[in-house]
Amino acid sequence: MTAPLPFPHDRQIKNMLEMLFDKKVTFDRGQTVTAPAFAAVLRRDDGSVHGCVVGDAAAIASFGALLSMSPSRVAREELADGQPTMISKENIGELANVLSGLYNASGAPHVKLAEVSFATHEVYDAIGPILEGHGRKADLVVTIADYPPAKVTLAINEEGFKPVEVKAPSGPAARKTGFDAWR
Repeated sequence: MTAPLPFPHDRQIKNMLEMLFDKKVTFDRGQTVTAPAFAAVLRRDDGSVHGCVVGDAAAIASFGALLSMSPSRVAREELADGQPTMISKENIGELANVLSGLYNASGAPHVKLAEVSFATHEVYDAIGPILEGHGRKADLVVTIADYPPAKVTLAINEEGFKPVEVKAPSGPAARKTGFDAWR
């Protein structure tokens, strides 16, 4: 059995966001964010670009306000103003750092947040090929309560990656399911 690079499943992303924001999160499929307002570049320990998380201005405003525990009115005002606050920018960095953990798994290259840019043209050389199709992507429209819906793309760079052989587990532990599998 070969193991591809780990990529966050929609359920993992949803659970992570619900835990962070303490609110119900809904997803709809969207389109790749081609003109992102922020870009988080994820790198492997060897320095190569592993993936990215990009989002629109509504993502900065909504996620920034949610992490600050501010009402949706604050996010809508920030979005109308057109300039993200310093607090929202810091919160996007924290969110990207947490989401980068979803790209890690045993036996796969270690991944960490390298940088978050709000001038995405500066990092487009690193993330452009990933967004244009050299790997898996999750294009999501994230809706949380009455905050502005946020468009987010999570992507992974699989170009040049060779899947590793993984030995399938056997024995009694391999047959555990549900709650027993976590004990």
